[in-house]
Amino acid sequence: MKVYDSLNKVVKFAVSELRSSKLPLEDRTRILKSTRHGRLLSFLYPFGFVGGMVFVAGAVARPVSTTVFRSLVLEDHASKVVRNSLNRAFGSVLENEFRRIKPPRAAVLRSFIRNLKVMRRAYKSGDLHHFTEFGRVLSLFFFYIVWTALFSRASPKAALFARTNDVKRLALGAAAEEYGIPVVTFTVDRVALRNPAPFEVDTVLSWTRRQRTAAEKEGSRGIQMPVPSIRSMKLPVPENDKGSYGLLLNAKCDTEKLGIWIRSFYSKHPDGMPLQVRPHPGFDTERLKDLPYSEICDWHQPLGEYLDTLDMAFALNTNAVIEALLHGIPVVYLGGLDPYEYDLHRFVADGLVYPYGSEDIFPQAVNEFYSSDAFRSQWNPDEFVTDGTKEREFLLQLTSHKG
Repeated sequence: MKVYDSLNKVVKFAVSELRSSKLPLEDRTRILKSTRHGRLLSFLYPFGFVGGMVFVAGAVARPVSTTVFRSLVLEDHASKVVRNSLNRAFGSVLENEFRRIKPPRAAVLRSFIRNLKVMRRAYKSGDLHHFTEFGRVLSLFFFYIVWTALFSRASPKAALFARTNDVKRLALGAAAEEYGIPVVTFTVDRVALRNPAPFEVDTVLSWTRRQRTAAEKEGSRGIQMPVPSIRSMKLPVPENDKGSYGLLLNAKCDTEKLGIWIRSFYSKHPDGMPLQVRPHPGFDTERLKDLPYSEICDWHQPLGEYLDTLDMAFALNTNAVIEALLHGIPVVYLGGLDPYEYDLHRFVADGLVYPYGSEDIFPQAVNEFYSSDAFRSQWNPDEFVTDGTKEREFLLQLTSHKG
């Protein structure tokens, strides 16, 4: 029997998370209206729920596809947290075991008609106040009718997806709960804790002991994913003309501000080697081609291989900071080069990362920070594990015919 309040819970959660977002409202509005679907939603917004249903009905004409691995439905993140976990469990996952599927248009149409009242109730429960909230909720409905159309035809053994607030994954959680499909989430954040999911989660694969404990307190099974290694900090940091410095970007980096900062840095260190710039996965590297004193790296390259080439890394607001620290690479945080607030992940506030200051003695100040007792008291590698036995056993059981 379906639990028809699943969508209500997810809508309320999506709206609440959007309202507490640290990205300013004007930036969220600008970003949404810069997309094709955002412009359409902007036109439909004055018509409320009825206008929104015109947008959602578009899923009938163009149902989106998803990935299936054996008997599992997958929705991964750009960091490939799910795919990497499967690769660790199975040694080398054969590409032909992954299939892309989508429900027939007739099934999506039936799902759309069948769920009109469900979406109407969920829309009212959201108590929408702004265009961006309208856009988020209607996008969530778009994916919801695709998922319910898919599950009405055949139920997978489980739904595996990256735990973010992406509307496609939130809709997957709601649909899976309604159809009694076990949900397995994979934590993208390397150390931070997210708010509990608005749907039932059977198992959480996370990175730190603290994240695992939080999942268990919420009633889920907690399993830690392994990190490749935990290395001692690579110190001292060489001068830029003798060492290799990297630059870790995120998806929202401001390329114009990046160029200004790089020119300023090299005006103080004119003999330095070019920065090894790593774009966010999927980022349009053409936007970076005019960055001065830079070599743009291939984001397809495994992050660990990239970090092996570095002596130090500059970084914007990105979870890759923790990956670098685990790799023994000192990290210098750069604020103000993306639309997010300063120190979004609180790595600086928590004493894990050194914040760049233009007047600092560089790189001596970095050496002093990472060799200090204050840093060692905050950085706790014991939160992580390198043994992937429990992860592997869980996934092997999940994909077995008996499990």
